[in-house]
Amino acid sequence: MRVAWAGWAALAATVSAIKFELPSAKNPTPFCIWNYALEDTLAVISINVIPRDQRTAADQSIDVRVIDRTHHNVYLSKKDLKDETRLAINTHHDAD
Repeated sequence: MRVAWAGWAALAATVSAIKFELPSAKNPTPFCIWNYALEDTLAVISINVIPRDQRTAADQSIDVRVIDRTHHNVYLSKKDLKDETRLAINTHHDAD
């Protein structure tokens, strides 16, 4: 039982999250987040598009692009995401 708790404690120490709200707009300006990830790491991105007004829910979506700041590697590019979406990427050995 102690080994299981040690495993959970180690896992909890490596988990982090960012939460924010995006204003809705017909022609939105890009919103950039920089978050460091170690090389050769699996990163899971969870996106929740929750409209404030259910009457406009069908019209709300977001586009996501995950790129490397230094080398400009494109890890992920998805358009028109709605509701809850989970995406996973593996960083490269020369990640930044």
